Amino acid sequence: MEGTTNSVEPSDKRRYKSYFTRAELAQLFEVAPNTVNRWVRGRKVPSVVTPGGRRRYPVEAILQLVKELKQGADTLSAEIVTQEKVVRRKRAGTRR
Repeated sequence: MEGTTNSVEPSDKRRYKSYFTRAELAQLFEVAPNTVNRWVRGRKVPSVVTPGGRRRYPVEAILQLVKELKQGADTLSAEIVTQEKVVRRKRAGTRR
C-alpha cells in the first residue's frame, strides 16, 4: 500500500496513556507511593498537576528516566564490583 505511514492515528492516540498515576509510578519503581511524593518534592521526577489538584507523571519523561537509571545502574554495578575487589585486596594485604 503506497502512501501509508506507521504514524499513530488521532483516534489511536487515546489508547495510549500520556501520564502515570502515583500508584502506577510507585509500582513501576517498586517503592511506596509516599516515596513518589518525596521524589516530587525533591524534583527528582517530573510531574504536572491536573485541574482537580492531582499529580500525574508524563510517561515519556518517566520512561526516559528509567532508561537513564538503568544505564547508570550498569555503570554503578561495574564500579561497585571494582571497589569490592579493591577492598578485598586491601583486607588480604592487612592480614598478612
